[in-house]
Amino acid sequence: MNRRDFLSAAALSLNLPVIRKAAVSQLSTPEVAPAGATITRAAIFPAIGFSRVGNAEGWFLSPEVPGLHAELDGGFKESPEKINTQVQRFRVYGYDDAGRLVREITADGDQLRWNVRVANAKAAWYGFHAEERFLDAPFWKRRGAAPSPTN
Repeated sequence: MNRRDFLSAAALSLNLPVIRKAAVSQLSTPEVAPAGATITRAAIFPAIGFSRVGNAEGWFLSPEVPGLHAELDGGFKESPEKINTQVQRFRVYGYDDAGRLVREITADGDQLRWNVRVANAKAAWYGFHAEERFLDAPFWKRRGAAPSPTN
């Protein structure tokens, strides 16, 4: 029994409001631009993607539709000690100036240039304007060495 089911059962026995499982909202279909429309803006979906680093050679795709999880034949591990890497597939869509979907931008005949900056700044959370916003927050030093820029 997972935590959500346990809390739901406990709330039911105490006559409290029941914690419902997360619902998946209906996916809305974007308005499609007329044929021959010019792409003026590109958008990346999903806007936020979650991946997990594994120590195995194998990998699997993150779910692309909320609530639908992958059912892998071999599971998420190669062995009890080796976890497969979870990767996120991003898709780029082109929109016209009215916000209507023109088409998906792919590697077949399209060129797209973009940069990604990834940072895990949780360890340095109090380092960002701590004196202004969190006057009573304790000062924490980094546990490891400062990261060095890589090429």
